[in-house]
This record gives sequence, structure tokens and C-alpha cells, in this order.
Amino acid sequence: MRINYLKIVTAGLLILSLFSCDTGLGLMSTKISGKVIFINSDKKPDFVESVWVFAAEKSIFDNLTLNDIIISDRPVDLSKDSSKYEIFVPFGTYIIVAAVWKEKGKDWNYQKILGFYGYDPVNFSYYDKNPVMVTKDKKVASGYNIICDWKFVFFGSSLMKPGRFGVVDEDYGF
Repeated sequence: MRINYLKIVTAGLLILSLFSCDTGLGLMSTKISGKVIFINSDKKPDFVESVWVFAAEKSIFDNLTLNDIIISDRPVDLSKDSSKYEIFVPFGTYIIVAAVWKEKGKDWNYQKILGFYGYDPVNFSYYDKNPVMVTKDKKVASGYNIICDWKFVFFGSSLMKPGRFGVVDEDYGF
């Protein structure tokens, strides 16, 4: 009788411990968020399929690959002049947070940058060169708005080609 009782208690504890295991399938609680703000909306080309936001811990000129970037879980709403975004990221220091556009019928090219946090395309100037940091003390980095100017989009374009508009800045990650 005592052996059966011990088996039942052991089986019960085992079942309870299985329910408390972390499966790792939950959403990350750390993220970068802000708005993508589109200017010159009348110049938005018809060949743009979608715009997504990505973050990377290294420069796009440091042999950045798709394995190095974290992409938002949904595209930006192109029907509005501004749209909120979120990128769920692990703790880290992100040198670039950028909006990239995809051409209809073409493969993705993460270097087709439409805008990035810290750069003002209207005045061709930086307003923040600091990287975006997500830490244990700052799990949500919010307010990182990206200004995108549709007039810079044309076939094969990228806002951040070396030397373009004089905005290449190695200290910033470009």
C-alpha cells in the first residue's frame, strides 16, 4: 500500500513539474518601437510592395548578412502617413534601426533603405547618432521614429549608398 502511495505522489509531482517547464514559445518582452513617418506621400511609387523595419548590431558596411538583422513581425501600413512599428529583439546595442522597401515581384534587399532612426532626410542631417540600447533596465526602447522620404525611392535605389548625399558616417554605422 505504501509503495502505491509513493508511486502516485511521484507521478503527480512529475506531471506538475512538466506543466511548469518553459517551452520558450512566448513572446519576447524586449523590443524597439516607434513610428515610421512618410513624407512626400504623393511621390510614393506604385512598384513598392511593402516596407518593413529592421535592427542590426553592426553596420551595413561591415559585411552585414540576413543572419545579422532582426526584422519586424509585420509590414508598415503604407496607407497612412505614419505607422507604428515594433521589433522584438534580445538585449543589445543596435547601431541601425531602418525602414527598407521591397519592390513588387523582386527578392528582398535589406540595403534598399528608405529611412533610418537618427537621420532627417529633409535637412540631410543627423539628429541622433547614438545607438539604440535594449538592456535589463530598459527592456522597451520606445520613441525611435524613422522619417522616410518617398522621393528617394526609384528602381535600384538605396538611401544609404556610400557617399550618397554626403551622409556616410562610419561612426554611426554607415
